[in-house]
Amino acid sequence: MEKSIETIWKDGFSQDQIIRVPKITSLYRLKSIHVIDRFKQLFRYNLIGILLVSVGYLIGSYYLDMLISGIVFSGSLLTVATVNKKLLNKLEQIDKGQDSYHYLRAFDHWIKSQIRINSGMSAAIYPFIFLSLIFSFWYKEVNGTLLGEMVVNKFLTYFPNSSMLFNIPVAGLLFVIASMVALSFLGGRIYRWDLNLIYGNVLKKLEDLLSDLDSLNH
Repeated sequence: MEKSIETIWKDGFSQDQIIRVPKITSLYRLKSIHVIDRFKQLFRYNLIGILLVSVGYLIGSYYLDMLISGIVFSGSLLTVATVNKKLLNKLEQIDKGQDSYHYLRAFDHWIKSQIRINSGMSAAIYPFIFLSLIFSFWYKEVNGTLLGEMVVNKFLTYFPNSSMLFNIPVAGLLFVIASMVALSFLGGRIYRWDLNLIYGNVLKKLEDLLSDLDSLNH
């Protein structure tokens, strides 16, 4: 029996789908690889930038007589660079040969782990760097006198009855502690803002790709 027009139409549509699905899958796979490769490139540039800033700050701190701050700041950046280089190595191990959906899911898992690790480091590093700056300024000599002593003497002229601890006004110590707590609390948020500033466009494209693939799979 000859096929009806409706049957021919349905068969043709089904065959068209069969032809198009592999093409669509292949297209998304290529897009996924391209966008993630772009992320990797930006990530490498960021690591190089961190290393350059680390070395530059250390050299600058030596000439500004703020070596304590330079050592702590540069050491912190080197720690961040080392940890993220290891994270990048893990990203490189994700198999590009798998389908685009699972490739993007693997990357999504990696990026969430990376954000969690870096947010935790930021919460510890920002207060540590702030404290190193305080120490550097405190022990910096100006005309033969420590800057910290000058600050304390100036403070006592306005608040002569201030409570002291280790020859430092308690109010100053409380300010430093409160600042460190605030920086620890904001550290993760600062990192996420930085992440969005550098990788925002790439991550948005990846989010859109994953959303499209979720729609195709359901």
